[in-house]
Amino acid sequence: MILPRSAVQVLIFLLIITPGFVFSAVRARRRGPNPEDKEFSVRLLRSFGVSAALLAVYVLLFGSWGVEQVVGAQRRPATGLVAEHPRLAALLALVLAGVVPALLAVLDDLRQEGRLDVWKFRFGYRGRYHPIPSAWDFAGPQLADTFVRVRLEDGAWVGGWFSSDSFLSSYPEPRDLFIQSQWKLDETGAFLHKVAGTRGVYVSCADAAVIEWIAPPPTPDPDQHPDQSRGSRWIRWRSVRLRRR
Repeated sequence: MILPRSAVQVLIFLLIITPGFVFSAVRARRRGPNPEDKEFSVRLLRSFGVSAALLAVYVLLFGSWGVEQVVGAQRRPATGLVAEHPRLAALLALVLAGVVPALLAVLDDLRQEGRLDVWKFRFGYRGRYHPIPSAWDFAGPQLADTFVRVRLEDGAWVGGWFSSDSFLSSYPEPRDLFIQSQWKLDETGAFLHKVAGTRGVYVSCADAAVIEWIAPPPTPDPDQHPDQSRGSRWIRWRSVRLRRR
């Protein structure tokens, strides 16, 4: 392996490998921890692979002109684009090594979420393997503005209103919930009323037997007094129907 010896060679080497690391960093930032990222060697190989792919694309786009600029910067540092137009060269390096791979990482994440699908056409291949590590991580973050109840190992029920001020853990942390508005549930899991003065409740779901999300009525008002809340009456009716099934 030939190591870079001059400052120009070091700079060129960094510009070549940087896109892959930018892509991996932005991808991890948007998706969060992933089982694929446990091994450092896997992350390193992915970064090098992305850098190599982008380098090939850049060569196709810029052709001989781009190659001449790189070779000329090594042989004649005082001439060429870098020496004659340093600001333009810096802007070009920023776009190619930073903006482009970051944008590709964002688009890849949006594609994975299905937000780039147009007219039922899916961008990308839907294989049997899904990168999300568990059903909890797949379904949980998508649920909001809903009622949730958890049956603990001892048979007791805990639940309430789960919305924007609530929180749900994800991989690799243990499963737990912060429910922003706690409700009183009876021994069968039926919602009775909102707990007076509630500011939320933390629930560890590591040993939970059942976790249920229940859709609210069309116009829920979980902060309204239980005796006047249509949502309270709807939840009671819905809970009874679920038990009868």
